[in-house]
Amino acid sequence: MIDIQRYTSKFNDSIAHLKHEISSLRTGRATPSLIESIPVEVYDSKMQLQQLATITSSDARTLVIQPWDKSTIHEIEKALSQSDLNASPVVDGALIRLPLPPLTEENRRALVKHLHASAEQCRVSLRQHREKVRGELDAAMDKKEISEDQKFKLYKQIDELVTQYTKTIKDISEQKESEIMSM
Repeated sequence: MIDIQRYTSKFNDSIAHLKHEISSLRTGRATPSLIESIPVEVYDSKMQLQQLATITSSDARTLVIQPWDKSTIHEIEKALSQSDLNASPVVDGALIRLPLPPLTEENRRALVKHLHASAEQCRVSLRQHREKVRGELDAAMDKKEISEDQKFKLYKQIDELVTQYTKTIKDISEQKESEIMSM
C-alpha cells in the first residue's frame, strides 16, 4: 500500500526552500541573510560571502562584514557594490560597513511582488508533488494493488495535506509581507 506520509518530506522541502528564498528579501531591518549568498570572485572562483567573512548587524540599518582573510576585502567590497542592494560599502580598516538606505514604497511593493511570486512557485511545487502521488495511486489501482475506494481515500488524504501546506505558505507569505511593508 502507498503511504502518503512519506511525501510530507517533499512538501517540507518545498516549504524550507521558500523560507530560505524569502529570508534574503529585505525588510525594515538589516539582517545578515540579505547578503550571505552574494557571490564574490576570489581565489580564482566564485564563493558566497558567508564563506569568506563574518556578517553581523550593528544596528537596524547597518551590516558589518569582517573578512577572515584581509586580502579579500577589496573583492568583497566590489561584489557588494555590484549587488542589487543599492548600498555603498565603506571599508573601515579590516572590516566593511554596509549602510542600507531606507526602503521606498516602490521598493517595498517590488519586494512584495517577488514574495508573492516565490509563494506561488512553492504552491506549484506542492501541486506537482500531489499530481505525482495521484499518478502513483492510479498505477497502483491499475495493477490491482489498491481498490478504487482506497485510491479515493488516499486522494482525499493527499488533498487535505496539500491544503494544510498551502495554508502554511499563505501564513509565511503574510508574515513576511507585513515585515516588508512596516517600517
